[in-house]
Amino acid sequence: MNWYVVTGGPCSGKTATLDALSKMGYYTVPEAARVYIDKKMEEGQVIEDIRKDEAEFQRKLFKLKIEIEEKTPKDKIVFFDRGIPDSISYYSVAGADPQEVKDFCLKNKPYRKVFFLEQLPFKEDYARTEDQETIEKLIKALKKDYAELGYEVIKIPALPLEQRVKIILKEIQPSMVKTYAEAGVDRESRKEAKKSLKDFESTYRLSKYGEIIKTPFNVLYPIHNDMYQVKTCDGVGTKVLLAELANKHDTIGQDGIAMVVNDCIRCGATPIAITDVIDIKKSEPELLSELQKGLILGAEQSDCPLIGGETADVPELMKSTYHINCDCVGMVDKDKIITGENIQPGNVIIGFASSGLHSNGLTLARKVLFKKWGGKYDAMEMIEGFERELIYEALEPTRIYVKPFLKLLESVSVLGAINITGDAYLKFQKLKKGIGYEFDNFNVPKIFELIKSTANIEYEEMFKTFNMGWGFAIIVQNEDVDRALESLRNEVNAEVIGKVISEEKIIVHYQKETFTL
Repeated sequence: MNWYVVTGGPCSGKTATLDALSKMGYYTVPEAARVYIDKKMEEGQVIEDIRKDEAEFQRKLFKLKIEIEEKTPKDKIVFFDRGIPDSISYYSVAGADPQEVKDFCLKNKPYRKVFFLEQLPFKEDYARTEDQETIEKLIKALKKDYAELGYEVIKIPALPLEQRVKIILKEIQPSMVKTYAEAGVDRESRKEAKKSLKDFESTYRLSKYGEIIKTPFNVLYPIHNDMYQVKTCDGVGTKVLLAELANKHDTIGQDGIAMVVNDCIRCGATPIAITDVIDIKKSEPELLSELQKGLILGAEQSDCPLIGGETADVPELMKSTYHINCDCVGMVDKDKIITGENIQPGNVIIGFASSGLHSNGLTLARKVLFKKWGGKYDAMEMIEGFERELIYEALEPTRIYVKPFLKLLESVSVLGAINITGDAYLKFQKLKKGIGYEFDNFNVPKIFELIKSTANIEYEEMFKTFNMGWGFAIIVQNEDVDRALESLRNEVNAEVIGKVISEEKIIVHYQKETFTL
């Protein structure tokens, strides 16, 4: 776990340090003594009565600390204002036997590091009753007790608050993750796991109106004569966590809709209906209103009605405040289904520009970029070369390609289409066996270069994880290239980005490097 203790004698600046870390987006836990004292004062007691029996007071705090830690997230970077081992020192100075605390702490060692703040000039405080002699005893005992438990204790000098925080953050900076797998998403194990999902194909025989058709990325079912429908579903993944960090929820709905409509059109279908599912800890009017804004915007950009959905309050299932999944139904004539079967070496690949990260690779991007997840930068940091705070760059909504793509289909025969999302350029492998793809033109948004340079990620991994500037791609015959680009000219930035080759591999040329995915 990424749990850290900020401790020190009374009047060492712990509260101010935790407040500063909290404002930066870190999860912080206030001092148990203050929590307890504030509650008792609200009930009408005074500090002299609350701490009249110091030994008994410390026993109550010990139990309270355990309760607090049991409720503290295990998957976040957490800073505690005093850890449970502080009770060993406080018991001893109060004249109580600390053995029960020692026994507990020897069995439970959840903290990575302990930051010991050196003393600041003394100030009166409503919660303090210690005199200078007691403070000096506590300081000595705290250093000794943490050291005896085997913790790494890092001394933080009596410096200005900003410098203290900077030292702490430098110390907790882990070795930066460099791959999607290290970030927690192993594409190889996921690929193997998906093989176990083949049994559902046995239900295809239940189709009411004829044979089901499989394309490289879609499954279509007949509804009447030669008319087919396709249904896609997807979610926004951990981009929700970025919305939470920014406290900005009015665009995340567009991401949810973009994922499913862009998937829908790959087979040539026109989206005709969208639904959504919002799983949420607690339905709150203001939050749902903000989420609705993005959903409506996404539906409008898709030229498709959002006909309904479901909102489920499931607090026991949720780590994040909410999650959004969307579904899209599309329709297409049988003879207009894009199957990919006619793709041949020599065909041309045209890319549609992305708006940035979109909604894929965020598990890696978050852990590289943002301090809250072990990355380098503050959420609201202005990075040189960017025109807005970093969190807003990462939150830029996923571009929707429905209108330009459907317009293109009116004049151009598209052999294959890909929504460049999870697995990025590896997705091209699914189009057709026996051929390969070579890419040589990229307009890479700055945020991708920032991710790469911050963690020194290999370009090969970047192109396996991120869209790198092209969010959607089509494959056409060479004689259709000019007509395709003309159709797209005023709709979306589109360029020739590569070609189909005879070798069954994916080759990328970028920054004077050539590598095979």
